[in-house]
Amino acid sequence: MSAQFGEDAILARLFARIGTTNRVAVECGARDGASKSNTHDLRVNHGWTCILFDAVSKSPLVHEVFLTTANINQAFAAHDVPAAFDLLSIDVDGQDFYLWQALPHYHPRVVVIEYNSRFGPEESVVMAHRPDHRWDKTDYYGASAAALQKLGRQRGYSLVEYTRANLIFAKDETLLPPKAPYGYPRGTGRWEAY
Repeated sequence: MSAQFGEDAILARLFARIGTTNRVAVECGARDGASKSNTHDLRVNHGWTCILFDAVSKSPLVHEVFLTTANINQAFAAHDVPAAFDLLSIDVDGQDFYLWQALPHYHPRVVVIEYNSRFGPEESVVMAHRPDHRWDKTDYYGASAAALQKLGRQRGYSLVEYTRANLIFAKDETLLPPKAPYGYPRGTGRWEAY
């Protein structure tokens, strides 16, 4: 596995449960597309199409683009990212929250996004919007888990897993059981008093 904290194994389990649609993944902050990559395993071992972006490309597989809220939609369009796709990974060491927020016309089923673990679970904070921000190796970057959860809820996502560095969200409708022709299937169990 190549992801930083086992995110690729978590994603494999999640997609085994919810299935895939077009097996397209987009990774923002892909570095070389292999080391600490949330999409490398999907591309190499499972045949996914992965569109990779980084401010400094270290591989011909990675499109060199310094993503900002002003250019992320154009970058996605220029590289034929479909409006609906299976996985979005954002790890740009700073403006992650704002990049996700700036994608109203793109609907990934699963989002992996870096959070700042310096903050407790109740602290909802986001760094100032600075399009030119580059990580300065301090703890001033990104957003807290609580802030990203609020953004996820606004966008129709539920937090389904987390690691030391990333939160993993799934679009709410992907978590529902498959719909039967005339509605959701009836359960066979009995309701219990609560």
